[in-house]
Amino acid sequence: ATLKGWAVSVEDEAGEGTEGKGRGGSRLRFQNFFTWKIQGKPTTLAVREGTAGNPAFSRVAIGFEDGSFLMLWSADAQARSVLAGRQVREVRIPAVSGDAGSVVQLEFLANSTVLAFLEGSVAMISTPRDEELIKLPRQTIQSSIVREVIDLRGAKKGGVCRLASNNVAVVREEAIYFFSNEGRGQCIAFPSEVTVTGALGDYLIIASEESLVSYLAPLRLIAFRGRTPRDEGLAAMLPGLDESRGVQNLMAMTVNGNLLRFKEAPMDQRVEMLLERDMFLAAVALAKSESKGEISSLVSYATQAHARNLLRRGDFVQAAELFGSALAADSRGKGQVDISWVIMQLVAQPGSRLGLRRFLEELHLRRKASEKHTRLLITCFSYDRAKALLDTPQSGFGEESRKDDQQDRFLDLLETTPEENIDQIIRACRDSGLIDSARILCERRRRHVMLSEILVEDLSDISAFYKWSKNFSPVETLEAILLVGRSIVEKDGSKKLIDYIVQGVHDNKIVLSTSSVSSIADLFGDCIMDEKELLENISNAARSQWGQAEQWLPVVWIRLFRILLILDVEGHDKNRSNVCLRGLLDDENLKPELVEREQSASSAPNRSLKFLQNSRVRVDQGDALWLAQFYGHQRCVSYLLEGLRRYNQLGVHLSNQGDAAELLKACRRYGNREPVIWVDALKAFTSGVGESSTMTNGESDAINEFIHTIEKSNILCSADILAIASSNPKAPYRTLRAYLQRAFAARRAAASKEENLADQFDQQLESLTHDVDRIRNGVVIVRQRRCSLCEAMLDLPSVHFLCGHSFHATCLAMSPPMSHTTLPGGAGGVSLPVAGSSSATIDECMVCSVEHEATRNLFRAHIARNNRHDTFFRSLQSSRDKFEVIIDGLAHNAFA
Repeated sequence: ATLKGWAVSVEDEAGEGTEGKGRGGSRLRFQNFFTWKIQGKPTTLAVREGTAGNPAFSRVAIGFEDGSFLMLWSADAQARSVLAGRQVREVRIPAVSGDAGSVVQLEFLANSTVLAFLEGSVAMISTPRDEELIKLPRQTIQSSIVREVIDLRGAKKGGVCRLASNNVAVVREEAIYFFSNEGRGQCIAFPSEVTVTGALGDYLIIASEESLVSYLAPLRLIAFRGRTPRDEGLAAMLPGLDESRGVQNLMAMTVNGNLLRFKEAPMDQRVEMLLERDMFLAAVALAKSESKGEISSLVSYATQAHARNLLRRGDFVQAAELFGSALAADSRGKGQVDISWVIMQLVAQPGSRLGLRRFLEELHLRRKASEKHTRLLITCFSYDRAKALLDTPQSGFGEESRKDDQQDRFLDLLETTPEENIDQIIRACRDSGLIDSARILCERRRRHVMLSEILVEDLSDISAFYKWSKNFSPVETLEAILLVGRSIVEKDGSKKLIDYIVQGVHDNKIVLSTSSVSSIADLFGDCIMDEKELLENISNAARSQWGQAEQWLPVVWIRLFRILLILDVEGHDKNRSNVCLRGLLDDENLKPELVEREQSASSAPNRSLKFLQNSRVRVDQGDALWLAQFYGHQRCVSYLLEGLRRYNQLGVHLSNQGDAAELLKACRRYGNREPVIWVDALKAFTSGVGESSTMTNGESDAINEFIHTIEKSNILCSADILAIASSNPKAPYRTLRAYLQRAFAARRAAASKEENLADQFDQQLESLTHDVDRIRNGVVIVRQRRCSLCEAMLDLPSVHFLCGHSFHATCLAMSPPMSHTTLPGGAGGVSLPVAGSSSATIDECMVCSVEHEATRNLFRAHIARNNRHDTFFRSLQSSRDKFEVIIDGLAHNAFA
């Protein structure tokens, strides 16, 4: 017998052994290592494989011709094999009956069980376990052995085959019987006489003269049926192994000396064959035996086939469990589970969706669930929970404990959700009414903002929110307040929330920004007093962190200013109208130049103005001006216009308000910077004269001051001033008498001056006209004797000009050429020969030309100005007295 590289043989040889006792007889030899002397003629030998850590055999059983047995084992537990130890024990077991015959074959079914096949019987011999045998004395071992006769029909040599599943097949004339450690089992009849048998794993190969059959014993299945090769019977079968492929085979020798090889079909084909025959359990078991306990692709395929069969039979729950177990295989192709198809089939389950829920749970445990699968699981759990509440409205302690266990399992499944999908799953739990599950999931995954929403919106547990918020980060705290702050105000009031926010700002637990300040303030809706209290406390708390709060404090101030405007204008909170803003409205912080104005102001509310005047408050004056104008707070508007240096708008504003005193002060203060403000003041004063036509001396002096300043600054012409002053027909004449007298006197003086200039121009024009007539019509006597250039005596040829200057022709020709300009009324010139040219024309006296050059330049400029009409229109548009510009234009360019 051979086993894992060890060889054991029994020889019939005379002589003494190297060890042991006895005189002659056969010997049991462990080749090259050990020889043991025994009595009797051995007929068969069996060895037992050792334990997992011991690759050698652990026992040896020997059968003899007289039907007795010999058992050998080692008393040394650490020995490598039964014969390698120094303490080898033996026991001789007599034959089970006198007529049993010799031992045909021995087979170890277990470490302590031997199945003995004799010629006349089949017996099972059981011995104690190894650890018990080691402890037993030699004299008591014989009595501890149990012998049991199973069958009295016996076996013939060569008719016993050992299968892989510890089954032994015995071929007899009437049938083939199978034996195991439980005794005799099944049997199969064969239509013809069996000539030879062989074992290939769990397959029993049965050959007769006509047919060849492969029988799978554990499944009682005929796996193959064929015909014996023609004219050749099988003589013997020997097991073998194709080591290159790791495939078992069986070699069969025919009577003619030919060899046949039988081998197992591939595992997938064998599994497919079982599935075709609806042997689903057998197919799954076969696939698992090949995969060594792991869920392979083949196991997954067989399991799914079994599950589909269960679905057809209506067993949804067990089918779902099988589909779930098939998910463990990381397979592709036919072994892959079609999750969508399975869910669609399980949804069709009538009544409870327990199968669907089981499959979804397994899907989550395998971490193959998507967000949609998790949502479906939540729906199933919610449905089952609601149904349980309807079925058992009053549950006891045990029922509550069971529900808690289910919820814990449900939460563990939800914990497998990836981080990117956990927010959607929490929302799905809330939508399905699983508030506690959503809350616990938020706590475990640290979704603090969503936890706040659940505590406040769903559970209305405000105190739990304040407790949990201590563990929030500053960003999470701010997000939670913005999310649930409005609900807290509606359910629990604003007092605690305001204190919580202010304390968080003070302790840097809440990080504010320009946008978050507005969002927090909007939580209080129309409760402006709550918003006012919050903003005041936040601004005071920000003193400890000025560097960080410098960016968002202006937003706090502008919103606080808006609230104060509402309180001042609309008269809200009359009982608290005198409450100061906790240090922000202290008088020592007011700007000095504005204290006098506030002391002289009316008794109207002025908290918003005091807020603006505070030196520590820095708001955007443009935004504040818009708010003040929107809510109609006139004092704040005036203050902000002054601060923004919009003096023109300030004058218009004060004029519209009819505040003459303030308008006069503004004119005196800012009139030099913006002179137009005087015009607005004049309009306001003249339009404000009452129907009594009486005006105080102060008002008269003010109007005179306005007119005098406007006149002095040349802002308006007299016509415009008179138009403004006379716009109110009820204004008394005496308020304008001084200006009218002064204006008329100035006009008379200007008219007198213009008349004198006109007389002078008339005299000059008359003299010039007389000279032109005299020159043109009279005789001019030339008395000049010397040349005006060289001062030599004149001789011919000479040139004389009407101005009285005379020149030698040569001197005049050699002088620099003059520009040829024809003056109005001028005559043609004198042509003189000049060296290097044919002739030159002299039009002007060389002496008088210098004096006439200025006149010529003025004439050119006048022509150029007359051609530029755009200059005239620009002057007309920018001028305050447009009439005078038109008159001047007509005077200089009447016919241009």
